[in-house]
Amino acid sequence: MLAREFPDVVPGILTGVSAGGINAAYLAARPEPFADRVENLANVWCGLHINDVFRVDVRDLTSRLVRWGGRLVSGGRVILPTSRSLVDTEPLRQLLGRLLQCEDGAINGIGRSLADGWLRAVALTASSYTTGQSITWVQQRAGVRILTPEGTHSKAVSERLRVDHVMASSALPFFFPAVEVDGAWYGDGGIRLTAPLSPAIHLGAKKIIAVTTRYAGTREEAASPANRSAATPSAFSPATRQSRR
Repeated sequence: MLAREFPDVVPGILTGVSAGGINAAYLAARPEPFADRVENLANVWCGLHINDVFRVDVRDLTSRLVRWGGRLVSGGRVILPTSRSLVDTEPLRQLLGRLLQCEDGAINGIGRSLADGWLRAVALTASSYTTGQSITWVQQRAGVRILTPEGTHSKAVSERLRVDHVMASSALPFFFPAVEVDGAWYGDGGIRLTAPLSPAIHLGAKKIIAVTTRYAGTREEAASPANRSAATPSAFSPATRQSRR
């Protein structure tokens, strides 16, 4: 909606975590006018199928479930070949390679956007399984300063972004495999990132447009009963899920 109503407004700093990392990389890398990029990105999500994200053949899924179940039953002992995750996300890697127009894994379109001048910086955040830190990889225009986050649980690194960084930021724990980047293992950035707006602020953003996958609802919707059908709340009812957040 914003892109349609204000086509000349182009954000100079793009940051993302998890699925938002895919969005940020896409908007930073593609060559079309910004409003067209937003429209095309929406079409990508609307047309996405489960087999675009991970392998869904029964043989592969069954093999992974058996290996995970075997480790649980045996108390963690290796009695079967280990499985790094419940699913194989190679289809997602291939899809991102096409969408981001990667060459040998490098997202060269980001460099072109920085050189064109409209983009100041793009940042993707992941959780390091190696150190336990929240790591934000930043590719920025020359002269853009990265302010170091306070504390020991987060770290910003200047990096030429690759499809590995996007995969790492969106690697759901246990479900998706951890991604190795430069000798360390990473997963979904939402695990450790307690302040999602901090990467943009540390890069100097003064005004922020935040995009979330959750629908907040109106005041009337928020006050309406969340579970009319069940006599007693269950672990899967909306109210119970909301209380666990």
